[in-house]
Amino acid sequence: MFAAAQLLAPPRHVVLGHNARPLLFAFGTILAFLLLNIEIADFFSSPGSVALTFQFSGNFARDMSYSIAWAIFALLLLIIGIRQKLKPVRYASLVLLGVTILKLFLHDLSQLEQLYRIAAFIIVAIIAMLASFLYQRFLGISPKQAQ
Repeated sequence: MFAAAQLLAPPRHVVLGHNARPLLFAFGTILAFLLLNIEIADFFSSPGSVALTFQFSGNFARDMSYSIAWAIFALLLLIIGIRQKLKPVRYASLVLLGVTILKLFLHDLSQLEQLYRIAAFIIVAIIAMLASFLYQRFLGISPKQAQ
């Protein structure tokens, strides 16, 4: 999808009267996210099993792998959105980061012991500070714009 979007550079980007590049980039991102989840499910599947199952309970390592992978994917989307100056990509990254934090607080932390819970809070705080720093540094209002 990403290669097709790159190959459809202007003036070939119009298909049936619409710009096809944003749609191809969106589908490519969705497919990359699905592939990430499929790889995690495959890694934690039983050896020799022919079926993939997506489970979000019962295995702490698998649950945390999903959360960490989603947070990293969201940060990569945020960096791409900032560098390419694409608001929808930045908003999608913030939504995914929010969903990841909700999953972490509502599901993953219930299975943790006290020491690991503290470490998880510290990691979430670092990720949130990094995302807010990136947003403020590259998209914040400069003093000249505020006047």
